Amino acid sequence: MKTDYELAKKAKQILEGLVVACEMYKVSETENNFVFKVNHNNDAIITILQSEVPPFPAKMGPKSMVGQKVKFTIVDINEEGVFGSMKEAREILQQPILDRLYAGEVMTGVISYITPWGAYVTIDGIVSGMLKNYDFSDDGTEVWKIHPRFSKIKVKYKRTNKKGTILLLPEKRRTGMPKYDITQIKAGDTFWGKITDVNLPNAKVRVLIDNATYVECKYPTNAYNNSIKNGYNVAIVVTKVIEDRGKYRLIGKIVSKNTSGALYGRKE
Repeated sequence: MKTDYELAKKAKQILEGLVVACEMYKVSETENNFVFKVNHNNDAIITILQSEVPPFPAKMGPKSMVGQKVKFTIVDINEEGVFGSMKEAREILQQPILDRLYAGEVMTGVISYITPWGAYVTIDGIVSGMLKNYDFSDDGTEVWKIHPRFSKIKVKYKRTNKKGTILLLPEKRRTGMPKYDITQIKAGDTFWGKITDVNLPNAKVRVLIDNATYVECKYPTNAYNNSIKNGYNVAIVVTKVIEDRGKYRLIGKIVSKNTSGALYGRKE
C-alpha cells in the first residue's frame, strides 16, 4: 500500500527511509548547501534540505549520511516533490526521552563518539549527551577505556550547560580511595598530578593528585600552557582551601611540567 503523504504531513507521522544520495548546490558565490535524497519504502524519494537536518557530530560531514536509515516527517508537498524534516521528527521523538531523563530515570545509551575529555552517549538513537571523564570516575580513568565506542552504558541526567549540551552521569561512578586526607592539605602544599579536564571557556583545568582528589587550577598563560592537555602530567601548588559545611574544594596553580616520572604524589 502506497503512503498517503498528505495524511502523513497532517498527522506529523514519523517515517523512516534510507539516505541514497547527498547532493551539493550553490546558495551564493561563497556558500554551498546540501540536499539529501531519502528512499521511503520504494514509494517515493523524499527530499530533505540541509536546514531540516540536525547538526552533524564532530568529524562527520553530510556525505557520511549516505547509506544510513533516518527518521523524518513530511513538511511540504508541491510540484517539485515531497519534502521531509529530520529536525521535526527528532523534536517529536526526543521529548518523551528528555522527560524521562529530567525525571531522574537511569537509561541505557550507546557510546557514539569519543573525545579527550569524555564521550558522547546517544539514547535510543535520538538524544545525545556528554559524559565527562571526571564525572565517570574518581581516579581519572577515561570513559573509553572501560566503555569503547558503540558499547552500551547506563546513564542519568546531570544538567544542561549554557551551550545547550546535555551533561550526563554514570549510573554508578567508579570510585577510588584518596591517598591524602583533604582536611590536612593547606595552601602552599605542592603535588604531582594528571590533568583530567580542560574547560577553556571558564579558563579552568582540573588536576587529579591522587585516586580521588582534584585541584581546580586556572588555565596558565605562561610557558607551561603548551602542556595543558587532558592526560598530561604537571606539578601544582595549592593556593586556597575552601571548606563549606564539611565539603572541601582545592584551588591551585600549575607551576611546571611533571618530569619526575611520578604520576601522583606530594612534591617535596
